[in-house]
Amino acid sequence: MVATLTLRGVASASGSLRNVVARSTTVTTRSVSRSISSMAIRTAQPLSRVSYSVSRTLSVNCSGRSRSFSSSVTLTNASGRTTVKDPEPQTGLYYHPTQISISRGPDQPSNTVDGWAISFLAQPSDSEDAVIAYVLPTNTSSSQDSEPADFIRANPDRIRINPAGWKIMHDVLKHEVVPNDDLLKFEASTRESGWAHLTDLRHPLMPGRIATPENIIASVAFTEGELNVESYEENKSYRLVTGYEGPIQMSDSWIGKLRKRFESL
Repeated sequence: MVATLTLRGVASASGSLRNVVARSTTVTTRSVSRSISSMAIRTAQPLSRVSYSVSRTLSVNCSGRSRSFSSSVTLTNASGRTTVKDPEPQTGLYYHPTQISISRGPDQPSNTVDGWAISFLAQPSDSEDAVIAYVLPTNTSSSQDSEPADFIRANPDRIRINPAGWKIMHDVLKHEVVPNDDLLKFEASTRESGWAHLTDLRHPLMPGRIATPENIIASVAFTEGELNVESYEENKSYRLVTGYEGPIQMSDSWIGKLRKRFESL
């Protein structure tokens, strides 16, 4: 089963956040030392926000790049590429080789190139819904020119979210992480009411500080020390990968819950 994703356009990456987050924040770019080969620390690059129309098909190839694409995920392909694990364990990510057919429009000829599908699973799933994002080539080179972990850090704007996988990720965070996370419950217990934020660990915070919008995955309201799961709100400004802090990082317990759900697809 393959999903065909059609890019309708580029919208602002400055999505809305509730007032509790929309305070002026000064971000000091930190020097980050990572054990990743050939990686240079870069300033943040804007990640294009896109909307997709999704249709499933039984064919193996797909269409896409900055127009449209679809993908079939395999453990290895004719070029000898294999699944790659991200070198930073707290990302929990794996990059699966995939064929991406790129075209400039529905009536334009397409070219098939090697790309990557991003998931939390060590083995490619039979379900396209287990993919949370795809790595698209740049205008001058294809994404297989370097290791995928290096490539996405150097080219965060080449990430395209898979809406189906992204929705499942947030469903797990809402229904399985929020009710059981000790830090969220502790934050709710220390104040009468407000919002607790599910924060990406790639940007460590000082006590009492609120993360920048691109590092807040979602938020949940609490009243009288109790979390209201149904108030869970995805942050549209969140970025799966940033140019200066890399891809998503979460606790082992969060990754474990996500992996369990995606394995069940």
